[in-house]
Amino acid sequence: MRVSTEDQAREGFSLPEQKTRLEDYIDKVDKTTDEYRDVKELSANLNIITKQARQDSRRIKILKESNDALQLRVDSLSEKVETQENQINEYRKDNFFLNIKFKNYNNYLKIN
Repeated sequence: MRVSTEDQAREGFSLPEQKTRLEDYIDKVDKTTDEYRDVKELSANLNIITKQARQDSRRIKILKESNDALQLRVDSLSEKVETQENQINEYRKDNFFLNIKFKNYNNYLKIN
């Protein structure tokens, strides 16, 4: 840093002015460098988050497909259970009527 003429000193290019401007410039460069590092770090974090989100999305898709398959299985088993319950109820009715017939038959045999 140097001043060649008195005119330059009067116009704001004195040694202290040049020093101040140079320090301001260095501060701006430092801030820009810090901001660049921050942006670079944010970009790296964003890439990690994006990758994780894709993996999570795949996991959700797989879990949804598994859930759908399980729901189909539950529906199928529910239908089977309902069919078996209906069959059991029919057997109970048949058993009830058979018991009545058996008692009637026994009573008939006792009388004769």
